[in-house]
Amino acid sequence: MKMTPRMIKGTAAACLLAALSTCLPARAGDPPAGANGKRMKAVSLPGDQVSIRRDGVELTRLNFGPNLHRPFLFPVTGPSGNPLTRRAGDGGHPHHNSIWIAHPRINGVDFWTNEGTGRIIQQKLENVSDGDTSASITTLIHWDDTSKNETLLVEHRSYTFQSLDKGEWMLLIDSQFEAVTDVSFGIAQHGILGVRFVDTFKLEAGGTRLVSNGVIDQKSISGKGVRWADETGRATANDNAPLEGIAIFNHPANPDYSSCFRVYNGWMSTELTVARPVALPKGGTLRLCYGVYIHGDRPASAIEARWQAFAASNPDELAAPENPLKTLEEKP
Repeated sequence: MKMTPRMIKGTAAACLLAALSTCLPARAGDPPAGANGKRMKAVSLPGDQVSIRRDGVELTRLNFGPNLHRPFLFPVTGPSGNPLTRRAGDGGHPHHNSIWIAHPRINGVDFWTNEGTGRIIQQKLENVSDGDTSASITTLIHWDDTSKNETLLVEHRSYTFQSLDKGEWMLLIDSQFEAVTDVSFGIAQHGILGVRFVDTFKLEAGGTRLVSNGVIDQKSISGKGVRWADETGRATANDNAPLEGIAIFNHPANPDYSSCFRVYNGWMSTELTVARPVALPKGGTLRLCYGVYIHGDRPASAIEARWQAFAASNPDELAAPENPLKTLEEKP
């Protein structure tokens, strides 16, 4: 399928991700909906955060304050209710913010680490919706080179959070970029989507890796047409804790779909430009669609089936959110 990027405009448009929710089953035997009739809710919190809750229990939280280097999702809870990701990486990786989007070389500017002059700044919440099986947030984001006080990219980013069976859930990300000036995403071994796991997911702690081509050696993963990558482990050091995992899904409509993942011990990232740069002229657009599957103990066949449903969706089949432009319910 040929990619035809177009930008989200105003309140009339909505994200691919609401449409994708029709591809995935709702939970069986669910308890009654909350007081507002919606099981999945987005709740505003102090400190520039929006909490995503299922039946009143938090699944994740969007952090987007102006003092952050980039927006990110933390915590990210698994079916056990325990966090599966870290807010920041260890050692020299303070920029590994749980689940985040960034890139190390855009017109030579580093947006990946906290040492570069690139900042990814959320300007506003464009759209928020609750629903029976999903909630969604659409945001307006600027990618700024602070050394020149220049905006390189304007991004409309949509997150859809979908409830699944057995405490699992799915995060769907639709990022639509427009170049404010001529822009090049330079060659890099990581970016644009990253996930940092809790330390108990590391191999030495008993964590495991799965990838769609069955190969776990990094040299055989990078640029080899991997459709999805997964890391599974225990959220705590308790040997009796259940196995849980997070898989990243690449959509076939994304550019350089065959150059997909870099999987490390404790974190992983997509590879948008590992093989070649992606150039946008001024006014040019780029659309990227990813899925993040938060799951229990699942074999590769179950993850593949979930990816197949995600991959069969059409990015151009946009659907209106269930409750657009609602007023966020604020909690202390």
